[in-house]
Amino acid sequence: MTRFRLDRKYDVILCLFSSIGYVKTLEMLVQTLTQFKEHLNEEGVILVEPWLTPDVWTTGRVDTIMTEHRGIHMSRMSHSDREGDISIMKMEYLFGSEHGIEHYTEEHRLGLFTVKEMIEAFQEAGLRVEHDPEGLIGRGMYIARNVK
Repeated sequence: MTRFRLDRKYDVILCLFSSIGYVKTLEMLVQTLTQFKEHLNEEGVILVEPWLTPDVWTTGRVDTIMTEHRGIHMSRMSHSDREGDISIMKMEYLFGSEHGIEHYTEEHRLGLFTVKEMIEAFQEAGLRVEHDPEGLIGRGMYIARNVK
């Protein structure tokens, strides 16, 4: 997201499911939004669904999901942590069937940006931005256009 060059421009650029958090730092956020702007038609729009803000992120939270379908049992346990302005989600997966149990692990690190930081990053990238605090699922939405 931070560095790409396509040979065309678009009417709409979408960055959904909180994936903007993977840029991790304010510097990379501005660089990403600048990339988006460079690929936007003059009258186009950029929609960015943010990751959680620093005040909402909960360190030490544990969540568990379990399900079964057609003889395959799956469970996911996650744990939240934080290093400065980086949220950390560690996830452990177990898949069990008549053939045995498999174990997988993954870790996600996403930047925690305030609404003010997000708005300032859009502005620094040369975009006009509005913030909808509700958005699609309650995490908000940033709607940006070229500055005229």
